[in-house]
Amino acid sequence: MQAQKFGARIASPSQAARLDTTHERLTALKHEGGTLDTYLANYGLPPGSRPAVDRHDRHPARRARERGAEMTRDSVLEARYVVKSFGATPALRGASVTVGRGEILAIMGPSGSGKSTLLHCLAGILVPDSGQVVFDGTRIDTMPENRRSALRRDKFGFVFQFGQLVPELTAEENVALPLLLAGARRREALRRAREWFGRLGIDGLEGHRSAEMSGGQAQRVALARGLVAGPEILFADEPTGSLDSLAGERVMHLLTAAARDQGTTVVLVTHDPRVAAYADREIIVHDGTVTTTPSAPAAPVGLALRENR
Repeated sequence: MQAQKFGARIASPSQAARLDTTHERLTALKHEGGTLDTYLANYGLPPGSRPAVDRHDRHPARRARERGAEMTRDSVLEARYVVKSFGATPALRGASVTVGRGEILAIMGPSGSGKSTLLHCLAGILVPDSGQVVFDGTRIDTMPENRRSALRRDKFGFVFQFGQLVPELTAEENVALPLLLAGARRREALRRAREWFGRLGIDGLEGHRSAEMSGGQAQRVALARGLVAGPEILFADEPTGSLDSLAGERVMHLLTAAARDQGTTVVLVTHDPRVAAYADREIIVHDGTVTTTPSAPAAPVGLALRENR
């Protein structure tokens, strides 16, 4: 039987979990309203790793630098007194934060503080036990799963610590994945994906697979995948955690430059103050609650954000 093209339609999209090929899985999920995080959680994880939503924070706390306290830009995302537990273990205990439109926000905190849980609640991956999560004026914590999936697919982008590239796909196919899941035609999706390789300094890697790339190259491919659909918000969970310091600095420089260029809001979790230094503002999650750093002169963008306590 002739091999199917990447992103081609198949006959029975309802059997995604039973399908063997990457192309079949992708097409089935696309027609069932699947999202990138759903795909990666089922098919795209490297051997021996766990989905980002299941991974516990592992790094010690670091002192965040000081930034300004007042912000005039309008808010695009807000958590209001969010509570989340896993069984008998509380992860968030009334956490509140507001994210300004176009802001780059760093979430820091000690191991097990709840910072990744907060990010996943903000992204609509997890539903809080109580409290509210509001995106662009609409509560997402009360949405049914299919609407939250559509929101993550159409409005949000994601970058994970280990990139989580699908090993069977080429670099350009990995970047095109969010577009294909959203229903774009294969040729157009690949055309848009290729535009990012020059922007992120990875020209010539379009046909490579993850095993043929360095960690820094693979993470830049993952960054391109997170930004290719022009998301309103990019969520990045330890985006440089698996890289050496030089590669990490390059990824952060490219991430922040690309986000500012297209007006994307960024919410990132990090344990590294050098990474947090790229943000407009930092918050600290400790014992499931959010604290802010003291006031100081404003960042170069001249803006900071008022926290909900």
